Amino acid sequence: LYALQELVELRGNRFHKKKNLLNQFLKTNDYVYAPFSPEIVREALEMQEEWCFWRDCELSETLAAENRAIERVLEAWQSLEGILGGALRVEKNMLAYTIAEPLTDEMLVIHFEKGCSQAKGVYQAINQMFLAPAADGYHFVNREQDLDNEGLRKAKLSYHPVEFLRKSKVSFPG
Repeated sequence: LYALQELVELRGNRFHKKKNLLNQFLKTNDYVYAPFSPEIVREALEMQEEWCFWRDCELSETLAAENRAIERVLEAWQSLEGILGGALRVEKNMLAYTIAEPLTDEMLVIHFEKGCSQAKGVYQAINQMFLAPAADGYHFVNREQDLDNEGLRKAKLSYHPVEFLRKSKVSFPG
């Protein structure tokens, strides 16, 4: 769990690298941030397809499963209540998107966040721009688990979580 305000402001030495990456993105790109709309959902589907191509999703069962989940969410976007999303475009090309929903009155959960890794600072930018409008109403962000992926774990820890939730597994007999 993360303090939402900290992720928006990125203050202090512990967020120095994140703030630098964000500033590099802001200074070097003519960007537009927009909340999800039907047009942006279509673009996100296209970007997701490209992202999977870049990352060779078919070679990883985890990435392939995540891709199927993202496609289902995006294709059903209009019928999902409470789902939120935002996207970053540069020169009319989508470079990043995020999908989230309220978990409680005080907490958002970010389900998916994808970006073009060649665009330096794009992940910091989409994270900050998506969360900034939510800072008035929400206090915490749940960025979900790291799936035992060392790179993802390192990235999540670099945002200095304020708390960890215990992971549980539920099994049903038969």
